[in-house]
Amino acid sequence: MAPSLSPEPGSAGTPVATETRDSNPQLPPETADALLAIARQSIVDAFDGKPLPSWSPAVPGLHERRGVFVTLHVDGDLNGCIGEVSGDKPLVDEVARLARAAAFDDPRLPALRRRQLPRLTIEVSAMSPLEPIPATSAELLRSHLTPEVHGLMISSGNHRALFLPDVWQQLPKFADFIGRLFAKAGMDPRYWPDHLQAWRFTTQAFTSPPH
Repeated sequence: MAPSLSPEPGSAGTPVATETRDSNPQLPPETADALLAIARQSIVDAFDGKPLPSWSPAVPGLHERRGVFVTLHVDGDLNGCIGEVSGDKPLVDEVARLARAAAFDDPRLPALRRRQLPRLTIEVSAMSPLEPIPATSAELLRSHLTPEVHGLMISSGNHRALFLPDVWQQLPKFADFIGRLFAKAGMDPRYWPDHLQAWRFTTQAFTSPPH
């Protein structure tokens, strides 16, 4: 698997929105607080040319290994989203790295500016393990997905793309959801590949508001 993906659409206090989705063990609140704090600190430090921050290992859950995405919004508009699906590094390290990448290296969007920091909302989405599901037809794939619960990753040859569960809110119809995902992967949505592979997953998401 490639190291990271870009899906579509100071300190951090208690998360204003915490969401636990099935089969994804819940991270404790103090872990959510710490991950949001380190995401923001990583971005702030980048403006001052500082290295990636570290965090106390005493906070439970920070060194769990699972896939994770960091999504940034400024004034409600997407300003970066980068993730890692392999889950082979501690969450604390991945969140620090991905927050900075989302702020400055998402090729779809302009880099974050320092003056936007007070209006920045950060969301961290911790993934469950990827679960392979059958994808020999659209109907079969759809039968294994629950909208707004499951995210989806697809792969065919050199084409691959991923949508987080939140994308269902913008694309509630399966035909639109899968069509946009195919297009994102560089595949023609009018044709179903013979050897399409698919994986579903859930997320636990928590958000730090602007401050």
